[in-house]
Amino acid sequence: MTFETSLLSVTMMSNTTSGGGGVGVGGGTVIVTPPPPLLLLSRGGHTAVSVCLGSIMVLGFLNNLLVLVLFCRFRALRTPVNVLLLNISVSDLLVCVCGTTLSFASSLRAHWLYGRHGCMWYGFVNSCFGSTLRNR
Repeated sequence: MTFETSLLSVTMMSNTTSGGGGVGVGGGTVIVTPPPPLLLLSRGGHTAVSVCLGSIMVLGFLNNLLVLVLFCRFRALRTPVNVLLLNISVSDLLVCVCGTTLSFASSLRAHWLYGRHGCMWYGFVNSCFGSTLRNR
């Protein structure tokens, strides 16, 4: 017999060793299949998100790289407060390089690249490098 819910489709099949046609206690196998993926955005929506993420990625990378170059080039900028700002800038640069690129590419494809591992990597990178960005 089959039960359909909004989250899972559960199919119970009788075990061949139970000796009967019904599913008894301990006499059945439960197979859980995930629901079909929900498309929350259309193809145009994913393209719009990709354009936004791409511009954030490029502008964020260039601006933070500019901050890093200026800090290294001019000694007058090497003050304790600017070192803290440089820390935030380097963290944001790493988020742009490691996190936003994966999100951008995944949005172009309309699914996570590398599946579950790509999603976990994205969360790790943003948690690790983005922790200083939240404390501004």
